[in-house]
Amino acid sequence: MNVKRLITTVAAGALALGLGACSAHPGVALIVDGKEYRTVEVTQAAQEASLVAGNPVQANTIIDFLSRLETAKELAELNGVDISMEQVRAELEKGLPEGTGPLSDITVETFYVNSVLQNLNQKLGQQAYSQLFLETQAERKVEINPRFGSVSEAGTMLPPSFPGVLDIQSKQGQTKP
Repeated sequence: MNVKRLITTVAAGALALGLGACSAHPGVALIVDGKEYRTVEVTQAAQEASLVAGNPVQANTIIDFLSRLETAKELAELNGVDISMEQVRAELEKGLPEGTGPLSDITVETFYVNSVLQNLNQKLGQQAYSQLFLETQAERKVEINPRFGSVSEAGTMLPPSFPGVLDIQSKQGQTKP
């Protein structure tokens, strides 16, 4: 198992996740079928994933994968994908610098989801996998804190949008000194 490859975005095309907003739950980054993931946990997982991957991993990437966790578990069982959380944890922690504490469950779950979905994509083929994933994921109720972004109608993660805040980069070159 190539650890650096685990964090890459699943090559599954545009996946509609049906995400809503969970801003009514302070301190919550994501809610999936009633299970809350705290902002502090997601931030910690992003830091740990960055350490594992050797590259910066953003919190919205963690949220994207966590939103798919239950679907990944279900599809793994239905399709005979034999990857366990314990296997993923052992593989990830093997590559950590000495003295680094154990990884959080959320970090391990993130890499688990990526492993399972990549495996399913290879096993079933892109089209069959995408259809099966979309049908199964549609059964989930997922709410995301707008602070971490949103999902487009095509299912791709979008960066957070803060209405009324000036976007400096898009305004560059439009003013005269």
